[in-house]
Parts: sequence; structure tokens; C-alpha cells
Amino acid sequence: MAVEIGTATDHVDLFNKLYSFLTSNPDLVAAGQNWERVPEVGAPPPFVADTAGSGITGAVMLKGPGLAAQDEIYVSLWLQESQTLLRAMLHIQGHNGVLPDNVTYEGHINSSGVKQLPLGLSTVGYWFVASGRRFYIGLKTGMTYGLGGGGLYIPYASPAGHPYPAFVGGTTTAGISSVGLETTGTNHAFFTDPAAGQLAAQGPTGTWLNFDNGNADDDYETGTGGARTFPYNISAQPRHITSGGGLATPPGWGGGLGSRSWGMLTEVFVRAQVPLLGGSYLLTPITLNSMASNAPGVYGILDGIFFIPGVGVSAEDTVTIGGDTYLILPNVYRTANQNFIALKLE
Repeated sequence: MAVEIGTATDHVDLFNKLYSFLTSNPDLVAAGQNWERVPEVGAPPPFVADTAGSGITGAVMLKGPGLAAQDEIYVSLWLQESQTLLRAMLHIQGHNGVLPDNVTYEGHINSSGVKQLPLGLSTVGYWFVASGRRFYIGLKTGMTYGLGGGGLYIPYASPAGHPYPAFVGGTTTAGISSVGLETTGTNHAFFTDPAAGQLAAQGPTGTWLNFDNGNADDDYETGTGGARTFPYNISAQPRHITSGGGLATPPGWGGGLGSRSWGMLTEVFVRAQVPLLGGSYLLTPITLNSMASNAPGVYGILDGIFFIPGVGVSAEDTVTIGGDTYLILPNVYRTANQNFIALKLE
């Protein structure tokens, strides 16, 4: 596992630094966990500015080896820029395999939807964290933060039961003309608490699901049905045994957040949590769960990223728990108690 913290001069420098980190970081190489470029797709780096005006600055498909160099984990990355809008966008897409005759970064075997990270055209601070199974990208421009990633999450199943627990995530699914660093609202949020499909993950059947915790800014727990991330939201609703012996939803537990006991539980859990006695923190794994009719269940957890309450911490703080160091990042621009994550720096 490896970490790199630094500052990129612009979006192109960031893209090149990310590629170099994933493919040649000494710690990843020494552990046999460095990612490799799929040679059939895109052009080899280094990438340069979009002087041709095509909008695409660089594109690459990477293959992660897993922790034992026996996996094939495919994630595409490509960079888009608009000199007119003074914006750039990092695109992330997952795949199950490569079509060798397809030299583009899209349209490969069982590809996910595309998730994006808005960027500017100037200096950006970054935190890169990776293993052979997954990588995370933390970004800071001014007072705005970004979070992206891809790879495999940790499934609640054996490899036979869930062979390819892939995920990709960003902070938006909208295009470069719609979302920039200054954009607020549900179209701009961390994939750990996705407000509008910023996270895609595969369930045991291999189906990609887009996770959506709701549609109210800063109050994502109001979503209904589909795929969610706990502790911000849960898909399952409690049921009770009826007088006839069957199972039914208790009266009054449908509808809005205020009438759902499970919704109130998550509401209190994320909004009212405080540091533990002694000053340490409870780290809650980001759990992927779904009530989608084609793939219901509790899938697993994101590896190395957690919910942490915002009481007593600030953006970019680090906390040490159990000998491990965690970076604290706020959800884009949000600073309420429920809007922080802890990223394990390893």
C-alpha cells in the first residue's frame, strides 16, 4: 500500500502525477501491487495540454493486480478540459475486461457508468492512496474538496459468491458544462454519501448499480428504495409479523424520514455522533446495501474509508487510531457533523 501527498501545478500535472503514482510508486512496485497501463487503450503518457482543442487531454486504462498479483481490476481514467469555461474534469470508469480491438477508453466488457471529479486549470493539492486492489484520490482547490476512486471493495461473501466486487466513484455524474468546482447541491457530493449516483458498484450478479442516498442537499437520508450507503442511509425497512402470520411493513413506517424508525436511527447516528470518551473516534465503515429488485442485499464495505463525526475535527486534520493515521476530508464544501470522512493513509 502507498501514499503520496503533494501539489500539482494544474490538471494535466495532476493527471500525470496520478498515473506515475499508480504505475511506479516504489512501495507499490516493491509489493507487486503497482497498476499497469493496458497498452491497447489510449496513448502512453506523459500527457500534455489539449492544444488541438478536442477537449480530451489524456486517456488511459489501468489494470490492478490485487494484493496477490492474481486479479485483473480494470479502471479507465481520462481528462477533459474547457479553456472557455476554465474547467477540467477527471473521468473514472470501471470494466470487467478489455476488448482488444477497442482502442478507446469506453465500451469495454461490462463497463460501469462514468463518474467524474471537477477540476480547475490551476494549482490543486492532492492525496493519493492505493493498493493493488483499489485507489483513492483526494483533492483540494481553494476551500473545495474532491474524492474519487476505483477498484474492488471488501465483499460480505466468498470469492465464489461475489467474484468481482468492483466500484468507481467521483463527486458528480454531470458534464463539464454543468458542474464545476463552484457548483453546490446534489450534483456535487462525495461518492461515500452519493446524492445523485456518484458511486457505482457491482453486486454478486455482476450488475452495476448506481448508489443514490437521496435528492435533498445536505439531507441525503430522505432517499427511498434502490442502492444506498450506510451510515448515511440504508435500504432495508423493518417488518413485523401480522396477525395472519405474514410479514408486513408496520403502519406509518412508509413515507418520509420522520415516520421511519430506521431513518431516524441513521439521522441521529450521523448528525449527533461525538468523539468517544477519552477523545478517540468511532470509525464507521461505508457499507454498500441495496433493495434493487435485480440485486438486493448488503454487499460489503469500502476499503480504508470511513464515516467520522465532524465534532472536534477540521478539514485536513489527521487522527491516529489503533496506530493508523487517517486524513479528515469534508464533503466538497459541507462542514456539518455528518459531512466528514476519514481516509486511511496506507
